[in-house]
Amino acid sequence: MTQTRRRVLAALAIATAVASSSHAPVDAAPDGMPRVPRLMYWAWERPEDLRRIGAGAGVAFLAATYQIRGDRIDVAMRHQPLEVNPSTPLMAVVRIETRLSDRVTLDGAAQHRLATSIASVRMQPGVIALQIDFDAVKSERPFYRDLLIGIRRAIGAFPLSMTALASWCMDDDWIEGLPVDEAVPMLFRMGPVNDAFADAGVRARMHAPACAGAVGVSTDEPTPVLRGSRRTYIFHPTSWTDDALARAATEVMR
Repeated sequence: MTQTRRRVLAALAIATAVASSSHAPVDAAPDGMPRVPRLMYWAWERPEDLRRIGAGAGVAFLAATYQIRGDRIDVAMRHQPLEVNPSTPLMAVVRIETRLSDRVTLDGAAQHRLATSIASVRMQPGVIALQIDFDAVKSERPFYRDLLIGIRRAIGAFPLSMTALASWCMDDDWIEGLPVDEAVPMLFRMGPVNDAFADAGVRARMHAPACAGAVGVSTDEPTPVLRGSRRTYIFHPTSWTDDALARAATEVMR
């Protein structure tokens, strides 16, 4: 969730298209991940103690980061401690990072190995779903689509989620048909140019069906009153504390 990269990508979207769009919002499709709780706390690469989250909530934890530089892949597995109750449902998050100066040049065999490796992250104890976090630029979309297809082939019916720039969920329809069970529009770190996208997300008026059932917010930005019954992912910029957990549960889910 690199702030600078997300803002740059979001700024490239045409915000005026949202305000003038004639497309109607869509209803959420049936939840393809019924075992995943409706409230999920993101746990990034830092020490986290989430043993005090409320019953019925889950944890989406950064499990691995894949850095792709041209035809090279470097993998960093999570090394910070994560403490949860044994009964807490877990979602393994895989972060993919690239550099605009190093265009992805993986051949078919390398991409297959990458998809298989990412799919294997789901095998960790307690994990009931997999989420991919990748701020793909336009030129990387074909690669990302093929990668998701490869991951889906490797995991079968195992629940698969992806994060999404809010603009992807509106008039930019490139995510249509991706083999995921949900796309999570990120309603934070967006910048003022994307207020229209944020408002559409808050009001549950995203146009892409994959984006209609989930939303992502952060505790360090004004918390909107979310419309609609959607799976909500909450990000916290530092290690979670009992106070932050309590505020998130009351403010975001009010």
